[in-house]
Amino acid sequence: MNRPLLTVQGLAKRFGDGMSLLDIGALSIVEGSCVILTGDNGAGKSTLLRALAGLEPAEAASATFAGRPLDLANYAADVRRDIVFVHQHPYLFARSVAANIGYGLARRGVGGAERARRVEAAIAWAG
Repeated sequence: MNRPLLTVQGLAKRFGDGMSLLDIGALSIVEGSCVILTGDNGAGKSTLLRALAGLEPAEAASATFAGRPLDLANYAADVRRDIVFVHQHPYLFARSVAANIGYGLARRGVGGAERARRVEAAIAWAG
Protein backbone atom coordinates (compact mmCIF):
# COMPACT_ATOMS: atom_id res chain seq x y z
CA MET A 1 0.00 0.00 0.00
CA ASN A 2 1.28 3.45 -0.90
CA ARG A 3 1.80 6.04 1.77
CA PRO A 4 -0.06 9.34 1.92
CA LEU A 5 1.81 11.95 -0.10
CA LEU A 6 -0.30 14.88 1.05
CA THR A 7 -2.37 15.08 4.23
CA VAL A 8 -4.29 18.09 5.48
CA GLN A 9 -6.42 18.48 8.60
CA GLY A 10 -8.66 21.49 9.15
CA LEU A 11 -8.01 23.33 5.88
CA ALA A 12 -9.75 26.69 5.76
CA LYS A 13 -9.77 29.73 3.51
CA ARG A 14 -11.68 32.81 4.59
CA PHE A 15 -12.50 36.20 3.13
CA GLY A 16 -11.16 39.29 4.88
CA ASP A 17 -14.41 39.65 6.84
CA GLY A 18 -14.06 36.09 8.18
CA MET A 19 -16.67 34.54 5.88
CA SER A 20 -15.70 30.95 5.08
CA LEU A 21 -14.79 30.25 1.46
CA LEU A 22 -13.39 26.76 2.02
CA ASP A 23 -13.61 24.45 5.03
CA ILE A 24 -12.26 20.90 4.70
CA GLY A 25 -12.02 18.65 7.74
CA ALA A 26 -9.53 16.13 6.37
CA LEU A 27 -7.88 15.37 3.06
CA SER A 28 -5.37 12.66 2.21
CA ILE A 29 -3.90 11.94 -1.21
CA VAL A 30 -1.98 8.70 -1.59
CA GLU A 31 1.26 8.63 -3.57
CA GLY A 32 0.67 7.41 -7.13
CA SER A 33 -3.09 7.92 -7.00
CA CYS A 34 -5.32 9.83 -9.40
CA VAL A 35 -7.82 12.20 -7.84
CA ILE A 36 -10.90 13.69 -9.46
CA LEU A 37 -12.24 16.89 -7.95
CA THR A 38 -15.82 17.77 -8.90
CA GLY A 39 -18.35 20.28 -7.68
CA ASP A 40 -20.63 23.13 -8.65
CA ASN A 41 -19.30 26.48 -9.82
CA GLY A 42 -18.09 28.43 -6.81
CA ALA A 43 -17.76 25.33 -4.62
CA GLY A 44 -14.07 26.02 -3.98
CA LYS A 45 -12.35 23.51 -6.29
CA SER A 46 -9.91 26.03 -7.77
CA THR A 47 -9.35 27.65 -4.38
CA LEU A 48 -8.48 24.27 -2.88
CA LEU A 49 -6.03 23.48 -5.68
CA ARG A 50 -4.40 26.93 -5.49
CA ALA A 51 -4.03 26.55 -1.71
CA LEU A 52 -2.51 23.08 -2.02
CA ALA A 53 -0.08 24.32 -4.70
CA GLY A 54 1.01 27.23 -2.52
CA LEU A 55 -0.40 29.83 -4.89
CA GLU A 56 -2.92 31.12 -2.37
CA PRO A 57 -2.35 31.16 1.39
CA ALA A 58 -4.72 29.11 3.53
CA GLU A 59 -4.99 27.98 7.13
CA ALA A 60 -4.58 24.38 8.21
CA ALA A 61 -4.49 22.78 11.65
CA SER A 62 -1.85 20.41 10.27
CA ALA A 63 -0.49 19.44 6.88
CA THR A 64 2.28 17.23 5.56
CA PHE A 65 3.79 16.66 2.13
CA ALA A 66 5.98 13.58 1.59
CA GLY A 67 6.20 13.21 5.36
CA ARG A 68 7.42 16.78 5.92
CA PRO A 69 5.41 19.40 7.81
CA LEU A 70 3.76 21.84 5.42
CA ASP A 71 2.78 25.45 6.12
CA LEU A 72 -0.03 26.32 3.70
CA ALA A 73 0.39 30.02 4.44
CA ASN A 74 4.10 30.06 3.56
CA TYR A 75 5.50 27.26 1.40
CA ALA A 76 9.18 26.42 1.67
CA ALA A 77 11.08 26.65 -1.63
CA ASP A 78 11.75 22.90 -1.77
CA VAL A 79 8.03 22.14 -1.47
CA ARG A 80 7.14 24.68 -4.18
CA ARG A 81 9.42 22.76 -6.56
CA ASP A 82 7.60 19.47 -5.82
CA ILE A 83 3.98 20.62 -6.14
CA VAL A 84 2.80 21.88 -9.52
CA PHE A 85 -0.53 23.41 -10.46
CA VAL A 86 -1.45 23.31 -14.16
CA HIS A 87 -4.06 25.97 -14.83
CA GLN A 88 -7.04 25.26 -17.04
CA HIS A 89 -6.34 28.65 -18.66
CA PRO A 90 -2.57 29.10 -18.98
CA TYR A 91 -1.15 32.32 -17.60
CA LEU A 92 1.25 33.87 -20.08
CA PHE A 93 2.88 37.24 -19.77
CA ALA A 94 2.30 39.66 -22.64
CA ARG A 95 6.05 40.05 -22.98
CA SER A 96 8.41 37.56 -24.64
CA VAL A 97 8.72 33.78 -24.56
CA ALA A 98 11.99 34.27 -22.68
CA ALA A 99 10.21 36.31 -19.98
CA ASN A 100 7.64 33.54 -19.53
CA ILE A 101 10.33 30.87 -19.23
CA GLY A 102 12.48 33.00 -16.94
CA TYR A 103 9.69 33.84 -14.50
CA GLY A 104 9.91 30.56 -12.58
CA LEU A 105 13.68 30.80 -12.40
CA ALA A 106 13.46 34.32 -11.00
CA ARG A 107 10.95 33.13 -8.37
CA ARG A 108 13.51 30.52 -7.31
CA GLY A 109 16.19 33.19 -6.93
CA VAL A 110 18.24 32.33 -10.03
CA GLY A 111 20.26 35.44 -10.90
CA GLY A 112 20.33 37.38 -14.18
CA ALA A 113 23.25 35.80 -16.08
CA GLU A 114 22.46 32.24 -14.97
CA ARG A 115 18.76 32.78 -15.65
CA ALA A 116 19.53 34.07 -19.17
CA ARG A 117 21.76 31.05 -19.84
CA ARG A 118 19.05 28.61 -18.71
CA VAL A 119 16.34 30.41 -20.69
CA GLU A 120 18.45 30.27 -23.86
CA ALA A 121 19.14 26.57 -23.26
CA ALA A 122 15.41 25.87 -22.83
CA ILE A 123 14.55 27.75 -26.02
CA ALA A 124 17.28 25.90 -27.94
CA TRP A 125 16.03 22.57 -26.56
CA ALA A 126 12.42 23.31 -27.55
CA GLY A 127 13.43 24.59 -30.98
